[in-house]
Formats: sequence, structure tokens, C-alpha cells
Amino acid sequence: MGFEFSDSPDADPRLLSAMRTVAFPSSTDDNPLSWNGWYIQKVAQQQSFVQDTHHIGTKLKTRLTKPSIVLPMGDVAASSTHLRVLIKDTSKIHHRLTLSDLDTADKMNFKPVERMTQSHVIAMLDSVPQSSGTKAYVQLMKNVLDAFLDKELTPAERIFRMWTRIFFLRLWMLWLLQNKFSVTKNFITWFTYYCIELNGHALIAIIINLRKMNSPQYFIPWLMSSQACEHLFRALRSFTTTFSRVVNFDLYELLQKFSRIQWKCDLMFALGDDITFPREEKKKDVASHEEVHARSVSPDRYRDFDRRGKS
Repeated sequence: MGFEFSDSPDADPRLLSAMRTVAFPSSTDDNPLSWNGWYIQKVAQQQSFVQDTHHIGTKLKTRLTKPSIVLPMGDVAASSTHLRVLIKDTSKIHHRLTLSDLDTADKMNFKPVERMTQSHVIAMLDSVPQSSGTKAYVQLMKNVLDAFLDKELTPAERIFRMWTRIFFLRLWMLWLLQNKFSVTKNFITWFTYYCIELNGHALIAIIINLRKMNSPQYFIPWLMSSQACEHLFRALRSFTTTFSRVVNFDLYELLQKFSRIQWKCDLMFALGDDITFPREEKKKDVASHEEVHARSVSPDRYRDFDRRGKS
């Protein structure tokens, strides 16, 4: 069995088109009859394509915050204006958002996406008039991200969160067509939509194939993206001498750096109780602060939202 975990460079139309051609064949006769009409990838297919979840999140955020884009949903619309009202009328200590998080200049910064999709932020949108469309859109972002990035979810929960959002997008697109709106102008970009569809189908296909192989340990969806590789290469580049500007290396040097990273990880686990590693401690402090903040914001008002974002 083979899996293709591919992050199409900035949704390159040629690569994305090739992935769609392979992933969505013209015939799916091998699929269960009850799957017809909604699952358009072959269940027995041995190759699946996964788009980078972080990039999907930043693309969804850019679409929402772009001033020239209108995203109507029934009698309301999704708009970053509602988030601006929330930032203006509510103390930052409650939502931790800033106006710079809604800036469209930096399209690849994932931190604003993380802050925007916190459960307490979604709940606080109830206090902003006519914001139900924005709340639905941000919930869409959160569920699409959590389906791959939340390490605590079960496979069934991942499928539920991903596919409820895919069905939401399909119905939203159908409503736009029926009401004479332009899908190109009043919907998420086609590239982003196809990326979400690819990920949703791949999620089910990967789970089915791993069950057949009896290899559940290989189901690690939060590593099915380019981010893990980018983190690795940042770590590899950090293993240079002081004041060195040489960040490129050949294959032999790469193998040497791999062993050094392994030694570093082994030392951190073996000596973690005796030696302080400042960089890792900083990461723990940030994670601890975010968890405490999420639990401390108006617990009565947001009691319907647990730490996984259930509503």
C-alpha cells in the first residue's frame, strides 16, 4: 500500500489537477452503494493525497479577511468585520486577538489562525450582532484543522468533524448557485475547496487501508503535511557553528546531522529532570498559558465548549 502525502506548492493548479484526476476517478463501482453520491474516491484505492492542513487554514483566513470578498450565507454573511467588533468591544484578555491577526499582508502566518479558531473566540461571537455567518465560517476552519491536527481526537471524531464541514461547503455552494450568486466571488477559492475535499476523502481511505493492514500505529494525521519536514530542516540548519552563514548541506552532511538530532532527543529525554533546555521550556510555558487561559475565560458562558471544541 502506498500513500502520497503531498503539499501542492501554493495550490499549484497543475499538481492539484493531477491529484484530483488520480483521487477522483470517473468510476467508483467498487464502493458500497450507500456511499454513492457523496464519497467519490475508490475505497480500494492504494494512493491518497493529503494537502497541508496549515496552508488550508491560512487560505481560509485570507478569504475571510479580504475586504473585497463577500461571503453570504442565507440572511447573514461571514465577514472579518464581526471579529473587528469583537476585538474593539471586548478586552483582549478574553479573546487574545489583535487587529494585526486580521491583516491580509502576511498570508502564511498560522498563529492568527490558531487564535481565531479557539473555542472561546467562537463562543464570544454570539455577543456580536448578525455574526452567525462568521461563527459558522470560523467553526468550519476549526473543524477542518482539528480533523488532522488535534492529537486527542479518535478516528471517528476526525471523520465526523471533517465531513460535516465538507457537507456544509457543498450545501453552501448549492445555495449560492440557486440564489444567483457567483461561486467564484462569494465562496472560498476553488483551490481551497478541492484541498478540503482531497483531505476528507484521504482521511477515510487511510483509515480503511491501515485497518486492513492491522497497523493503527501509522495513523498519525498531524504529521501528514509538509510542516513536519519544515520543522526538521529548521532543526538541521540550527546545527551549524557559531556565526556560520552556511545553511545548505549535502546528503552526507544530512545523515551526520540526523544522528546529532537523535543524540539531542535522547539527551533531552534522559536528562530532562536534571538539565534545563530553555527553548523547550519556553514552548511548554506557552502551551501551559494557552490551556489555562482557555479554561479561565467565562466558564459559565462557555460551558458548552470543552477543550476539544465540541458544541
